[in-house]
Amino acid sequence: MRRAGLSLLVAGMILLLVGTAVAANPYGTDYDFKGQTVYFCSWVPGVPGRFLEGGEAEGRLEQAEALFNVKIEFIAPGAYDQIGQAYIARLMAGESVRDVWHLQNLWGFFDVGPAGALYPLNEIYASIPDFQVSGLSETMSLNGEIYAMELGSSSADNRYLDLGLYMVAYNKELLEREGLPDPHELWANGEWTWEAMTEIVSKATRDTNGDGQTDQWGVNLIPPEAFILSAGGFPYTQGADGKMVFAYDSPQVIGALTQMAAWRQAGYQHDSWHFDGFKNGNVALAFGAMWLLADIRPSMEFEYGVVPYPLAPGETEYHYITHALDFRAIPVNAENPRALLALNAFLFDDGPEAVEQYNRVQMGRLAPNRETGVVMQAAIEAWKGETVLPGYTHPLFAQVLTPAMWQVLNGEKTAAAAMAEIRPVAQALIDDMFNQ
Repeated sequence: MRRAGLSLLVAGMILLLVGTAVAANPYGTDYDFKGQTVYFCSWVPGVPGRFLEGGEAEGRLEQAEALFNVKIEFIAPGAYDQIGQAYIARLMAGESVRDVWHLQNLWGFFDVGPAGALYPLNEIYASIPDFQVSGLSETMSLNGEIYAMELGSSSADNRYLDLGLYMVAYNKELLEREGLPDPHELWANGEWTWEAMTEIVSKATRDTNGDGQTDQWGVNLIPPEAFILSAGGFPYTQGADGKMVFAYDSPQVIGALTQMAAWRQAGYQHDSWHFDGFKNGNVALAFGAMWLLADIRPSMEFEYGVVPYPLAPGETEYHYITHALDFRAIPVNAENPRALLALNAFLFDDGPEAVEQYNRVQMGRLAPNRETGVVMQAAIEAWKGETVLPGYTHPLFAQVLTPAMWQVLNGEKTAAAAMAEIRPVAQALIDDMFNQ
C-alpha cells in the first residue's frame, strides 16, 4: 500500500496546492494502484463534466492519478437498459477487479445485486469510527448487505437537494381566488392529508366561464407508484421464511388506489403529467418531479408553493420520495475494495461547503418564496432514501403493476380485484428478481 518516498512527496505537494478543494477522506489516501487502470463504468459515456475545464472538480482527476499512482478511465460498457448484463459479463470475464459501477434503482441494481455480483461494504464502514450510513445506502441494500459507496463520514448529514423529488406544487393565486386553504399552512400544522386535499381539489374543479365545460381542475395525473409509497405501500415484503412476498394487496396499497380512483372518477383530475397543465394556470395541484418545475419556473406567470405528498390515514410522517437513486458500487471480485472506496471519495466528495453551495443554487432555481424554501430544507433533512423499488421501468411495474393500477384508476376494476388477479404473475417476477 505504501509507495516510494518521492511519490509521497509529490502527492503531499498536490494536496497542499488544492487546499480545501477535496474533503477529508475517511478511508485515507495511502494506496498505490501501481500504475494499473481503474475503470469507472456507467451507461453515460465520457469523462464527467465535473472534471473538465470549468467543472467544479477541474484538475482533480489528474491529482487522483498522481496521488494513488493509478490510471483512471471512464467507460460505457452498455446502454442504460443493458448495463446490468454488461456488468455481469465483465465480472464473468474477470475484467472487473478494478471496476467501480454506476447503478440506479431503475437501471442495473436489480440485475447485479440479487445475483450476488456486488461487494458488501458493511465491515469496511463498521471499521471507521463515527461513520454514518446514508438513507440511500440503506434503501439500496439487500438482506442487510450495504453496497452503495459512501463518500465520507459526513454523507448521512450533508445531503444534496435532490431535484428528482416527487412533490406537490400548488397555484397560490388560484387557491386564494377560490377561498381555499393554503397547503403550506396545512403541512406546517400536520393537517395536509388526503381529506384536506379532497376538499381543495373538489372545490377547485369547476366551469369558470359558464359554458358547461370544466376548464379548471383540482389536480393533475398522479404518479400512482409514488403515491402508494407515500401511503406506506410497497410491492413486496419479506416473509417469515426470508423470501420476498407480493404485497401490493396490502391495506395501504388498496387504500391509496381507491383514493386516487375516487379523485379521477369524480372529474377532479386534468389529464396531464407533471406540470404540463399546471403551468397554464388552470390546475390547482400538480404532482411531479422538482427539476421539471425548476425548468418551467421562468415562464410561469403566477406564484406557486410546494408541499410533500399528503398524509394517508394512519401515517404520521410526511414522505419525501425521489424519482431515482444513482450510486456507485464495487463488484464482488474487487482486488482492493478499500482502495477503490478511497479513490471514489477523493474524486467525488466535495465536502459540506460544496453541498451547501449546491443547495443554495438549486433553492434559487426552485423556490419563489420563503415557504417553498422551508419545505425544501425539510425535504433535505427528512429524506430517508425513499424511492420506488424496483422502479417503474422494471418488468414488475411496466408489465404487471402499472397496467393493473390503471384499470383501477379508470374505474374498470376494484383495487382488491385487480391486485388479486395479478398476484401470481407478480410473485413469479419477484421470485425471479431475487433468485428465490
